[in-house]
Amino acid sequence: DVGIASGVVSVALGDEHTCALFDTGGVKCWGRNDHGQVGNNSTLNRQVPTDVVGLAAGVAKIYAKHQQTCAILDTGAVKCWGLNGRGQIGNNGTLDRQVPTDVTGLGSGVTALALGDEHVCALDTGGGVHCWGRNDRGQVGNNGTLDRQVPTQVVGLSSGVAAIYAHHQQTCALMATG
Repeated sequence: DVGIASGVVSVALGDEHTCALFDTGGVKCWGRNDHGQVGNNSTLNRQVPTDVVGLAAGVAKIYAKHQQTCAILDTGAVKCWGLNGRGQIGNNGTLDRQVPTDVTGLGSGVTALALGDEHVCALDTGGGVHCWGRNDRGQVGNNGTLDRQVPTQVVGLSSGVAAIYAHHQQTCALMATG
């Protein structure tokens, strides 16, 4: 037993780190941690599941990609941690975060996230999409190519979106109309 005997409801996989969401709403992560993606206020790699600071309960969904981790709380708020060189934490900065950090402007209403390599998109309850982070290929969807350090409304997607997907340096939306 390395800290997980039962109670896992979902798992999120980054490039070299893993996180587990438990039925208690708590999160544990382990693996590579050079940018703080494990969320334990350290940059030392973790070989066993480790509690994420401040997320012992209240988490609804977890996501991991590249060297970053994000969580949607039961309240619909979003927190992210780990690599932040392109603003992908969404806290209006570019310093890596070793603990879960509030995403600016997303204190409620988020139902899903999609993580690319260095950008993140959020789907809200009204079917709108906001993205932030790396944008050199236009992956944030704001008709520009400058990185965005805070969530930015995707042009033409303020409502009507059913699901979002991100991969590497692109983003797609599935409309409610199909």
